[in-house]
Amino acid sequence: MYLVDYHIHTSLSADSKATVQDCCHRALALGLREIGFANHLAVGDLDSQTFIPAFLRHSQAVRDCQSKHPSIRIRLGLEVDYERPWEREIRSFLSRIEDALDEPLDFVLGAVHKLRHRRIITEESVRALLLEASPEALFREYFLLLTKAAESRLFDVIAHPDLIRRNSGSAIPHVPFEKYRGVAQEFLRQLLNDGIALEINTKGLRHPICDVYPSRELLELYFSLAETRCQIPLLTLGSDSHEAHDVGSGLQRAAQILSTHGQPQVATFARRKVQLVSASG
Repeated sequence: MYLVDYHIHTSLSADSKATVQDCCHRALALGLREIGFANHLAVGDLDSQTFIPAFLRHSQAVRDCQSKHPSIRIRLGLEVDYERPWEREIRSFLSRIEDALDEPLDFVLGAVHKLRHRRIITEESVRALLLEASPEALFREYFLLLTKAAESRLFDVIAHPDLIRRNSGSAIPHVPFEKYRGVAQEFLRQLLNDGIALEINTKGLRHPICDVYPSRELLELYFSLAETRCQIPLLTLGSDSHEAHDVGSGLQRAAQILSTHGQPQVATFARRKVQLVSASG
């Protein structure tokens, strides 16, 4: 299998202590064909004086690793928090990073981690959100915001596309897919309209939900829409690892999902351009 992992975090992200070198070694040991480093860029980083210098040091470490290990393709990207009022500032900051690099990034993941200024990944913040809105309303708001993220054309990939499910059944009651199918469908249509890839994110296999993002229902709807429109699905894979030993975690399961849906290709990126490669190697 041509396995790729386009969602790897290192110590450039505040919630990771992994090194570029250790992540590369793990990927090599697993036989991965491509990896992509996608450290966090949050709204709070947009006025930072230290982020870009730190990112340049990180990029040099990535280049060094690539020169030492030519058997694997190593890509440089970012995972950017999408918050609608900050679109202009995000676009400007990404341009500043690419100016400093003197070349484009390879890819940019877009992610929604907050609703109503509260994070959706901790049980405490989700319970606080439920004091303001029903579970169904929150799911709908989440997908409406994902649609805006796709419309912004800031991103090449939308990461963990139904992350709001993370605490489903615990902090937030389960919401049947049919309750938010309409807004999810508009999100997927926007991806197809703009040629933005969908990530199969395997971190959910390490969460209590024990499932990938997106759900089976969301992925089936995506394939159905793509087929109806005679478009090739754009899907990439990511472990969302924050520790070196999680690099590549769950990718065999993600590849199995592609195979089940008869999807022979996986999306890869270089200099913000997508390329489809055979998932069978």
